[in-house]
Amino acid sequence: MSEEQDNAQTAFDTLDGLTSFMDCSQVDGHEVKEWNTTQFTRLYPYLSQLTAALMESGASFDNLRTFLTQNWNKVVDAIIPHMVPIIMISCPTVTQEYLDAHPFTRGLEFIMAILRKNIEHIADFFARAGLSPENPAKEKDQA
Repeated sequence: MSEEQDNAQTAFDTLDGLTSFMDCSQVDGHEVKEWNTTQFTRLYPYLSQLTAALMESGASFDNLRTFLTQNWNKVVDAIIPHMVPIIMISCPTVTQEYLDAHPFTRGLEFIMAILRKNIEHIADFFARAGLSPENPAKEKDQA
């Protein structure tokens, strides 16, 4: 098995811990915290796009935790276009140079920690999207 495959396996093994949604406060010495107001405001456009992409893949407010753990490939596909800014805004001590010097799997470790730490904020996006006028199926279910 190549080093790249070993790194990927380690990242996916770490994913198994996502189901517990345990607090992960550091990745490689970089602190991961709940988003503050400024971070959330800066992340809003990325989170909106991420939410839309995940909803197109079948995620909803009702199945969010299960979806994140059972559809990791879809989650990764939705996150990749936004991974670097999400990491750098969420973890201000992480620099572009740091990310350039580390493998893709380190980015996935950060994303998993960020998701765990901020799952309630992410769930809010799905709750609002599920109740929006653009989602008539949800409104019909609630009628």
